Amino acid sequence: WLLLMWPERLPLGRPGIAVVFASIVCGMRGMAGSPVQVFSKIDPDPIALLFGLMLVNNYLRDTGLWKQLARVIDDEAPVRMIVKTCLVSALMSALFLNDTTCMVLTPCVLELCAERRARKVLPFLLAVS
Repeated sequence: WLLLMWPERLPLGRPGIAVVFASIVCGMRGMAGSPVQVFSKIDPDPIALLFGLMLVNNYLRDTGLWKQLARVIDDEAPVRMIVKTCLVSALMSALFLNDTTCMVLTPCVLELCAERRARKVLPFLLAVS
């Protein structure tokens, strides 16, 4: 979990770290003497969806798109920033899945709140959802 929180420690990014360590855990479970049919208990559809969303999010962050999005949302007044976040979130939710919108906007909003030294981030995160 720590590597997922600070993915710069490994050059894999969050999706790669999640897959590698999930594979390690499944392998260790098999070597422990009680091999469970691990893959029969896993529904691959949500995992594939979230993995794809993390990949797209990671690549789009590398292109600088999220910095552009942060510039659109950023404002001196917290109320205007919340309104802009709501509008961007609504627009993105109309175009994409809500999961995608939350995965994309949450890091942007948290970064902006850290830059602005916001005392409370919960209103901004509620605007994302």
